[in-house]
Amino acid sequence: MRTAIKKIDLKFVLSFFVIGVVIFQTLIVNELPNPDSIRNGLYYKTGWRWECSLGRFMIRFFQIIFGNIVNPSTNILLGIMVVALICMIVTNIFEIKNGILRFTCGILILLTPAIT
Repeated sequence: MRTAIKKIDLKFVLSFFVIGVVIFQTLIVNELPNPDSIRNGLYYKTGWRWECSLGRFMIRFFQIIFGNIVNPSTNILLGIMVVALICMIVTNIFEIKNGILRFTCGILILLTPAIT
């Protein structure tokens, strides 16, 4: 069954994006280090082989595209947008129509302890 994205879905995604930015504003402003707790100075100088050995296979392609420059704030915003889209997809899959229940499900997904 194929359905188009409705206006209410776009409002849902945008509202959860704004809520996510408000919730995770300290991560955006402070630019916390990567999961290894190593601050790379926003530039990967050593290359990508060690990252690939950890299973981060797309790191090399991102380095080619963005010239080895990493911006944690942009990554966090993109992560929040992806989570907001996942909230919309999950509520549509389970056909949740009630606004309060939809909001609760979205907040529970958004408040998971990790955005990667």
